[in-house]
Amino acid sequence: MLVLLDKVLFIMLDEVKALREMITRKDLDIDIQVDGQVNVKTIDKVIKHGANVLVIGSSGLFSLNKDLKIAVQIVKDQIHSSIISK
Repeated sequence: MLVLLDKVLFIMLDEVKALREMITRKDLDIDIQVDGQVNVKTIDKVIKHGANVLVIGSSGLFSLNKDLKIAVQIVKDQIHSSIISK
């Protein structure tokens, strides 16, 4: 099932990119939220395709580390890195 979800996420990235391009072209101030399969492996792609609101849950946060503070820091670091290299 995870493989199918990953495929769906990557198919949807093209939709996110097209939506971001439309929003930019029309000079709108609209957030794009991605919810589902957002984790340290996919954060970079999700951000680079135009999403700016990420919902990170059990697949992206709680499985990283037993210490939630460490898990949150790992995710923050990945987001920061993705934004800088955008």
